[in-house]
Amino acid sequence: AAFLVIWNTGLIQRNATAVTIHGVKYTAADTQYYFNTTRLGILNFYYSNLGMLPFDTSTSTKDQVYDSSTGQTWYDYLMEQTLNTMSLYASALDKVQEEGYTISESSQEELDAALSSLDTAWESTTYTSRDAYIRANYGPYMTYDRLVDLYSDAYLAQDYLNHVQDSFTYTDEDYEAYYQENANTLD
Repeated sequence: AAFLVIWNTGLIQRNATAVTIHGVKYTAADTQYYFNTTRLGILNFYYSNLGMLPFDTSTSTKDQVYDSSTGQTWYDYLMEQTLNTMSLYASALDKVQEEGYTISESSQEELDAALSSLDTAWESTTYTSRDAYIRANYGPYMTYDRLVDLYSDAYLAQDYLNHVQDSFTYTDEDYEAYYQENANTLD
């Protein structure tokens, strides 16, 4: 009976490791956050660019085929993309730690706005509290504090990745030389 009481609190599910990436242990709640973020990003991309949804949102993605030649489902594809994102962010956060990088002022402002929005988003919905809104949108084991940590990590990792990308400089001659060396592959 005691085990059932503890199980029903979600304490075990909230803290158990679901996946380990680059030595970082992610819980089911963490993985669900990244999965939901990936799913929403793909839905927004398809709808914004193609005016349609890539899969039926009223049916489980586990039951919908993404690639008929391999039998891969939309769930499999979304989970693959989720794990790729988690791996990329874990690597970026390792570099942030290693280099002592701090988030830029503009990214910190975006993060602050996102967190402020999170505090009030539930008010215009049918949810009775911020925590109910968070559980409904980020999974039943997500807490506000953990969501703030995940938001902060994601903004910091993305800011670092943008910083690295912006540090690359290439001239038109560099692009042309690369094309000439790789024309067969690129064409």
